Amino acid sequence: MKRGKLSRGLMGLLMCILLIVCFVTSAHAISLTVDGNLSDIQAAVDSDPLRGYTVSDPLNDAGSRGFDITNVYSYYDDPSDTLYFGIQVQGTVGRACDAFNNPTGCLELLTYQNFDSNENYRFLLDIDSNGGPDDATLAIRGNGNGSATNGPGTDVILSSLIPSGASYAYAVSEGYNGVEFSITGLGILGKYYTVNLGAGSAKDGAPEELVALSGIAVPEPASLVLIGSGLLAMVGLSRRRNRR
Repeated sequence: MKRGKLSRGLMGLLMCILLIVCFVTSAHAISLTVDGNLSDIQAAVDSDPLRGYTVSDPLNDAGSRGFDITNVYSYYDDPSDTLYFGIQVQGTVGRACDAFNNPTGCLELLTYQNFDSNENYRFLLDIDSNGGPDDATLAIRGNGNGSATNGPGTDVILSSLIPSGASYAYAVSEGYNGVEFSITGLGILGKYYTVNLGAGSAKDGAPEELVALSGIAVPEPASLVLIGSGLLAMVGLSRRRNRR
């Protein structure tokens, strides 16, 4: 008798969990484009906090300019095994001019226009957050046209460490005023990760601003539904056996 009540209680609990997960699944329809427009990754992080993370950084700690990071974002898409990263800055991306905090940067505008070879953005990814060497890195710098995207002649790769079989995308856009990266095919489902997102001068290769963000690559709700369905089936089989 007690075992039957326990089985019914467990069945009810699992049903409630499945209903909640199904509701989340129906609401989870997020499409991200790596184009420098942060509105999609911001919406993804806000609507799906299990897979999306954000960290804020104090204003003016790197000067009120395009390298003063204010927020960073990450989002994991399970079906495509893709991690997305976003960088938001206080000023305009790719512009170092700040008359009060960085007058030298304003003088550089006479030589370097827009997102040019004196500016860079990057990510450094550590899977399992073990504090060891980075598992994937990418640093890009400008070419003077105010943007950078994948493709011949539109970017300069300052440095990269991309594992075999993985692919990446990136975009820096003055028009959207955002920086985005993605990396696909790392097989990180269920793993912890830490990513450092940086911005700064390419002259010495070191970022002037570096903000860390940690998360876990959580599976999609649809995967959880399958797991829950399997548990329900096991409970149902157990109840039939008990009745015999």
